[in-house]
Amino acid sequence: IPRRKFFLPIVILVCTSILSFVALIQPWSLRQDDLLLQVGQVAPQDLRAPTNLQYTSDVLTGQAREEAERAIAPVYRAPDPSIGRVQADLLNNYLQDITAIRSTENEETFELKLNNLVSLRDLALTTDAASLILNLSPARWEVVSSETISLLGRTMRTAVRTEDLESIRQGLASSVSFSLNMQESALVVELVSPLVVPNSFYDPELTEEARLVARETVEPVTQSYLQGQVIVLRGQLVTEAIFEALGKAGLIQPENPLYEYLGALTLIVTCSVFVILYFFRRKNALVNDLRGLILIAGLFLLFLFSARVLIPNRTLLPYLFPIPAFALFVSAFYGLERGMIFGLVIGVILPFGLPESQALIPYYVLTSACGVLALGHARRMIQFIYAAAVISVVAMASLVAFRLAFTETDWIGIVTLLGTTLVYGIASSVLVIPLQTIFSQFLGITTPMQLLDISRPDSCLLKYLLQRAPGTYQHSLLVANLAEQAAERIGADALLTRVGALFHDIGKAANPLFFVENQPPNQINSHDDLPPEESAATIIRHVNDGLDLAKKYRLPR
Repeated sequence: IPRRKFFLPIVILVCTSILSFVALIQPWSLRQDDLLLQVGQVAPQDLRAPTNLQYTSDVLTGQAREEAERAIAPVYRAPDPSIGRVQADLLNNYLQDITAIRSTENEETFELKLNNLVSLRDLALTTDAASLILNLSPARWEVVSSETISLLGRTMRTAVRTEDLESIRQGLASSVSFSLNMQESALVVELVSPLVVPNSFYDPELTEEARLVARETVEPVTQSYLQGQVIVLRGQLVTEAIFEALGKAGLIQPENPLYEYLGALTLIVTCSVFVILYFFRRKNALVNDLRGLILIAGLFLLFLFSARVLIPNRTLLPYLFPIPAFALFVSAFYGLERGMIFGLVIGVILPFGLPESQALIPYYVLTSACGVLALGHARRMIQFIYAAAVISVVAMASLVAFRLAFTETDWIGIVTLLGTTLVYGIASSVLVIPLQTIFSQFLGITTPMQLLDISRPDSCLLKYLLQRAPGTYQHSLLVANLAEQAAERIGADALLTRVGALFHDIGKAANPLFFVENQPPNQINSHDDLPPEESAATIIRHVNDGLDLAKKYRLPR
């Protein structure tokens, strides 16, 4: 093969390799641990635990200890009795002054006494309270004085804190003896209230000691996730606890992703070398078919990008995505050998970096290879059904051998996984049929299914040939049988050869009586009345007539 013919295939291979490398390293197609997430960012997709996970959470333990610290109320010192004594002395002085003012009955007028009581130092009595004091009998005043001293003593013996001062003053009325009436009770409260002052103060050292004890009593918090359980949902804010869980599960990209990129590059280069060696050893393998190379490269990238977008962070989808459909498609279009080769390549590349890649590689490679072998030449619908069954069985065996044997899974998970293999096999086989139809129409590639369809006796063009030129039709059948057997002997495409032979003389249907196999016995030969040149031109024209009929009935190129 001339060197220039290798240029475009190499260009296609290089472009496909570059795009494949991009598919493996892009954040939206990488495995979960390749995501660049930080605390405070929004998760771009659902992230699930790749395996059963249990760990001691430093973040949650720290939060629990902080909550335990916050639950400890500020610690105050015990009530200071000296403050209570000072206030009691002040009250006694006030009561003595009041008693002195009350006892000057003959020397001062009532109004003057009232003014003296109202203006008594720091007591700030109201006019009504001062009037009530002056109107009380000595016996009742003695009772009120005694209750005032008692109430202040009881109040100051309890803890009075600055922040509780107003509430304690407002609650004094409920502590006054029931032996006093409402007016006397209010007077007692008015006398005592200004003298109630804080006697218990915040102690930062005791508070810190209590909080330290509460913090140390908190047990470490253990966090656990089951395999496949969501750690963070798409659109959810990544908190410190979530970030820690992602790190413990190995779902956070390291700061230096060099080895990730180097691994992807090495894999792509290795597979490219493998394909080049295949082309070198099989010199006729698609090198001359530029359209076929573009089709395979395009489908390869379509399957690769689709899988890398959909599969990461899913539990069942990796075992449902119909990867063997690509190998089956290549096999149906270009033969069993090529289907095996390219099925192997995509089966090795696609799982790169996924959490269960060690189980997915044999899963994809074995199911693709066995599916291609089961499909064979893809000439009958039963072969697609057979291929689906084989893919499902091999997928089950691969799951048992490479996943269930090394991963603890409950029986519900086992049944679910094994059930997915049935869908996997059916989807892989069924997807090939519409793909064949779509690409064969757009690219002009003929598939075995199409060949079988147009070779049916009830196809439009064969019916036309049978009705117009029955002798040519029988002649074509005989030639097709002979050609098919010859093709089988030399290893050629027997089906393509047979169908080609069936249609090789369709041009004779335009002028059937000019050909001996269509001429009825005992009837005038059409050539007898024509010059030899015109007869020869008519016979030779059946080739062009055949091309016109093939185009009219849309026979594949």
